Amino acid sequence: MDIVTFETFDPAPYQRVPIVNLASMIVLARALADGTPLDAPAPVHKRADKLHEGLGMAESELTARRREVGAAIYGIPILLDGAMDGLWTYCYRTLDLPQIYLHAGFDPFIAKPDTALGMALAKDRERAERAARMQQRLFGDDGLGFLRATFREQCETTGAIVRLIKEDGLTEELNELVGASLVNQLFEMQEQYEAMVIDQLKAPPPSLQQLSTLRRRLKRLIEQYNNAVLDMIDED
Repeated sequence: MDIVTFETFDPAPYQRVPIVNLASMIVLARALADGTPLDAPAPVHKRADKLHEGLGMAESELTARRREVGAAIYGIPILLDGAMDGLWTYCYRTLDLPQIYLHAGFDPFIAKPDTALGMALAKDRERAERAARMQQRLFGDDGLGFLRATFREQCETTGAIVRLIKEDGLTEELNELVGASLVNQLFEMQEQYEAMVIDQLKAPPPSLQQLSTLRRRLKRLIEQYNNAVLDMIDED
């Protein structure tokens, strides 16, 4: 980095402080503080020291905020979301796998119901048809596409599926197709998922207010530093 002197000093960046986020404000403050002319008067260096102090606080808080965000990625919401993704995928695949018996290659054998193989395959074909109808009714053409949505959007979709099962009297048949234990888990875990989403909507992002306060404080320190620098130019 080139050493800035009074002769090479450019006052243009000091005319106005832009409205930016904390990370960008830190970059701006760092550039201004590091660019203080070596031969600047004492008031400028005093404001530069204050700016460096404010920078340290802002950088520490921004680092802490990133830790919080990182922890949230592996926190309860993402773990619960992963568990729900697994349950719905299990349900979908359990309905999907029997549909192998819909393959036309089984038709000649199913056409011979007087044989043990024909009888067994006919029974599996009937179950496959039921599974296909249930899969289409619950998941539609989008399949598991809702698993890529936000927590709130996924919650609305899975909530609608659960209501459809209960209100249309599909619970008993779904129990037969995928197992009563899985169905019960889907119902009860949906309640937990909905509670998690409601909590997320209520809770403000951690440290957001503190970050905003630090950004305003850093902006004031930049303005004070800028005024000291511009006063130096005027006095010259």
